[in-house]
Amino acid sequence: MAGHSKWSNIKRLKAKEDAKRSKAFSKCAKEIISSVKLGGADPNMNPRLRLAIQRAKKENMPQEAINRNIHKGEGKGGEDFLYEVYGKGGVGILVEGVTDNRNRMITELRIVMNKRGGSLASPGSVLFHFRRCAQVKVSQHTRGTVFNLALESGADECEESDGEAYITIAPELVNDLTKSIEASGERILEVDVDYLPNSWVACGDTDAASNESLIAALEELEDVSGTSHNMEMKEKGAGGS
Repeated sequence: MAGHSKWSNIKRLKAKEDAKRSKAFSKCAKEIISSVKLGGADPNMNPRLRLAIQRAKKENMPQEAINRNIHKGEGKGGEDFLYEVYGKGGVGILVEGVTDNRNRMITELRIVMNKRGGSLASPGSVLFHFRRCAQVKVSQHTRGTVFNLALESGADECEESDGEAYITIAPELVNDLTKSIEASGERILEVDVDYLPNSWVACGDTDAASNESLIAALEELEDVSGTSHNMEMKEKGAGGS
């Protein structure tokens, strides 16, 4: 029995590590696909893709898998989708990604919503409350340099916190901005493109927990590259719904 227990524990541990690696690979794949769609398949011309590939290699993702996801981002492995979902308390959720089987994707989406309490919204009803933005995080070494570059590039916002700059800019302008930042010698830490809410929906603890569970389940779907929402948590003690 001792031997059986030992090997059972090893098997469970390996399964846990495999699951962790699979989740890391999935996250890297989604980032690569999204980066290619935004800035093209050449990492020398696409800083966001270059960062995504570096992260994938740190996670030991095989080069074959990296290349496969680059091709998928070029539209050779599926079609884009954007679904609009309502969570509890009127919270809006956007679900985006790439799929090679839209019927399978919508079925998986409905299964998650049936279990977690979400509902599919009509096109435009949720998207109306968001704006598409690129966000660039920079390790700021020369004070003022990044702010000037952001201003020259037409950025909407540029803020500094703990020695790092956070720039919000239109997606179509982000590539020129990142090239200018790199040329100046500053180091880009992250480049992301997301839907930012124009307004927030306050939720009590119960609805918030339900929505968090729904969002987590949606992000676990293989074809989903990311989600956005406009939920604002109430302070503890403010009451649930």
